[in-house]
Formats: sequence, structure tokens, C-alpha cells
Amino acid sequence: MHFDQATIVQTTLAAVMQTQQRLAEHLWWGGAVGNSGAEASLLEQELSLLVAVANGEIDRETAGVARYFEIKGVLDDICRLLWQAPLSAEPLISAGFWTQPGIGAVCGAVLAWLDADDLITITEAARLLYPDAMLVGSNVATQRVLRLIASGKLREYMANADVAPNPRHRRRVKRSEVLPLCNLAHDYSL
Repeated sequence: MHFDQATIVQTTLAAVMQTQQRLAEHLWWGGAVGNSGAEASLLEQELSLLVAVANGEIDRETAGVARYFEIKGVLDDICRLLWQAPLSAEPLISAGFWTQPGIGAVCGAVLAWLDADDLITITEAARLLYPDAMLVGSNVATQRVLRLIASGKLREYMANADVAPNPRHRRRVKRSEVLPLCNLAHDYSL
């Protein structure tokens, strides 16, 4: 196999420069990079919006469709800035990111806010995946769901304190991720 040096160099530099340009645009303060006395940068505005959502300052029920998609777009922007390599089509986000203190937990809370209609408790997921295990005891089925989360087959979300005041009951998974596993659970004992 023969590689065309000029093409490889040109396309790689273009991809890296595009990533750098996207980052520079997000860091731009009021017309000049580093001008902290002027208006907030796009990145600062986006982070402030995500923190407001994570803190429960924006109600999902009254936010409206346009606001919902604005917040979804901002979360996508931040995830791309943090996790997308210059030559990849999509960001590769580690599973543990969503629960890391700081920006990870904020992004995880925003993701839970966006997907609130699809989130179910660990117990509800256990009932869906292992209806027969409920006869043995809910702890068996719940532990199986927790193993699916630990193995990366399900992504864990944390509900707001308003939804679940007890921190032990805040853990959630997406119903849309659980349902495809239902047949597998019955066939292969996940």
C-alpha cells in the first residue's frame, strides 16, 4: 500500500485546524481572545446554561421545544469540545465521565434532564429485565442491573433531588436502553 504524503498531511492539518478553530470560537471574549473584561465567551455562556439546568433553575416542563433543543445543542457542543479528537466523527466519551465531580456531573444532570421522560429506576429496570427474579427477591434482579451498568451495557443517570430526595434512590437508566436487553436477559441470563 502506498500513502500520498501530501494528501495525508493536508487532510490531517485541516482536521486539527478545524478543531482548534472551534475551540478558539468558544473561547472568544467580546471580540478578542483573553479579554476577560468584556462579555462572556461562548464557552462561558454555554457552561453557565448547563449549570443552570443541572441546578434545576430551568424547568423542563415549561422550557419549550426550542429551549430543549438549545440545551441539547449546547451539551453536544461541550461534549465535542471536551472529547472529540480532530480525526474522529463523534466524541468518544468515557462511561465514568457523566458522574465525575464538576463538569462531568453537570453534563450527566443535563443529560438526565433531557431524557427525563425515558428514565426509570433501577428497580423498574430489574422488573422489566428479570420478571421471574422478583419471585426470588428484588435484590437479585437489582444487582444484575447494577452489573449491567458496571459492564457498560447500560448508562447510569442521576435524578434530581426534587425527583428522588433519598440519594440511594436517584440512580436511573433509560427505558429505551433496557428494552432491547429484555429478550437477551431471558435468553442468556444477563
